[in-house]
Amino acid sequence: MEVKPPPPPKLAAPTKAIKPKKEEETAIVYHKPTNTSDILDTMQLQYNARNMPNRIGDRRVRTGKRMYFTDNDIVIKVWDEEVEDGDTISLFLNGEWLLKEHALKSKKTIIKTRLKDGDANHLIFYAHNEGRKPPNTAAIAIFDEHGGKQIVLRGSLKDCDSVNLKVKGTQKTAQSAGAITPTVKDISKTKPSENAQTYVEDKGRKKKGK
Repeated sequence: MEVKPPPPPKLAAPTKAIKPKKEEETAIVYHKPTNTSDILDTMQLQYNARNMPNRIGDRRVRTGKRMYFTDNDIVIKVWDEEVEDGDTISLFLNGEWLLKEHALKSKKTIIKTRLKDGDANHLIFYAHNEGRKPPNTAAIAIFDEHGGKQIVLRGSLKDCDSVNLKVKGTQKTAQSAGAITPTVKDISKTKPSENAQTYVEDKGRKKKGK
């Protein structure tokens, strides 16, 4: 009986080169502040004898944080720098609600606005809840064309955090005045976007845990 030779071994399928996964490109989604709360529109901001805000509605306003700018035109970025835990906020500046009942995400919400000359620009952080991990906390970066700073604002159902945004003639004057509190970090290399007045930015970065 004739013995047949064994069949040749099967060749493995050619492997495909695996390309490294690219980081998600910045996605821009146009965003309009919600207008669902009539309570916010009826709130009044009260000032003390030093002309500093001390109450908004029935909540106490904490003051003491300051940031200085050369230009009146600024860009504000707001986001949840830690774990997204359901925090909802509103932002009040110069008689206007820049954001109403806004759900904080890791995506940055970006607002373009204009400051008044001098030191009468008080940005107030109003918390609608305290999320799953109190207190309600947001990272907020504010800058003009010369640069800016990042600060953390916190709020509860009894009080509101705030930061006084002052417009000075030159950056040298602002720096020499000791403007920034120790909780602030420099983001002066960040350039403001020229897109929408208010929108959401997603850089695809990893979330950080608390």
